[in-house]
Amino acid sequence: MGATGRVGRQIVEFALKDQHEVTTFVRDPHKLQLDNKNLHMFQGSVLNKKDLE
Repeated sequence: MGATGRVGRQIVEFALKDQHEVTTFVRDPHKLQLDNKNLHMFQGSVLNKKDLE
């Protein structure tokens, strides 16, 4: 499930609302336009081994 998709985004928003630390791995960070101190975003592709390291 992706953090920028319909369901994933809602899960991220609910987790942040409950003050959880959330780490996401996204292809396009602009799709997840959230500004929260508990949100940590990493950009990359799951198809690229170097991005996963």
